[in-house]
Amino acid sequence: MANEFSASFWLKVNSVPDRAGIQVIGPPDEDNPDAQNNRTGGFRFFRENAGGMQRFKLNVGTGDGEAWFDGGADADVDPSVDEWVHFAFTISDTESVVYINGEVVSQNSFSGVDWTGCDILSIMSGAPRFTGWDHLSDESFMDELRLFNVALTQEEVIEQIAKADEVFKLGFNGSYTESYSDEDATVVGNPSFSSDATEGTSSYQGAVDSYLTFPTENIINNDGFSAVFKYKLNASPDRAGILVIGPPDENNPDAQNNRTGGFRFFRENAGGMRCFKLNVGTK
Repeated sequence: MANEFSASFWLKVNSVPDRAGIQVIGPPDEDNPDAQNNRTGGFRFFRENAGGMQRFKLNVGTGDGEAWFDGGADADVDPSVDEWVHFAFTISDTESVVYINGEVVSQNSFSGVDWTGCDILSIMSGAPRFTGWDHLSDESFMDELRLFNVALTQEEVIEQIAKADEVFKLGFNGSYTESYSDEDATVVGNPSFSSDATEGTSSYQGAVDSYLTFPTENIINNDGFSAVFKYKLNASPDRAGILVIGPPDENNPDAQNNRTGGFRFFRENAGGMRCFKLNVGTK
């Protein structure tokens, strides 16, 4: 296993039982096969009752000993709220960090993790390698568990949180089919695909008088909107629309420019450079 490790996931906490293992990779405890608690390697992420709150803790084995990452009250979650909470923790050669909803709740330096004998990953229980303190099965809900062989930055942890609210994804891998709705774009003109891509097999390649449209029914709401994408700029034409959601312009059907609603993200020539602008219509 790599010297760096990160986990990212969502939990809706159930206070019953009042302590539980959540994620464990640890070595066997040959001396205590029925109540294992060998903390010299791997890690143990778990929760315990703290005056009615649930406190989340990380323990990491260093080979010669162990390191604790206990944020105290900062790492408490109220199980009565019945909300999804995002958790992440990272382990590197020099430190470990625990995050709740993207905020650091515990961070400290240590000498790095020892993976000797760590051949089992346990999810939503301490069993079989971390049962000596009764951190058994968790009856909470877990979703979107992701593991990484690098230590995520705080910005990358927040990115994982943002993905939970993603409602539209267009990968351009040989089709114009949106991943969540399985709906095909309406294609205008003759766009194509290029093998020059940042991920996957292909990317969208623009062409004169060409674009895609999708209905906005499942995309927009009053809670907010964000878009993220990668873009390899072609200077021709010297101005272009990139992403637009806007109302119709009944008075100018052949040159529409109703900016009272939605948004327009576009680019324009600026002395040979390309200036990117956002226009948003207000209530």
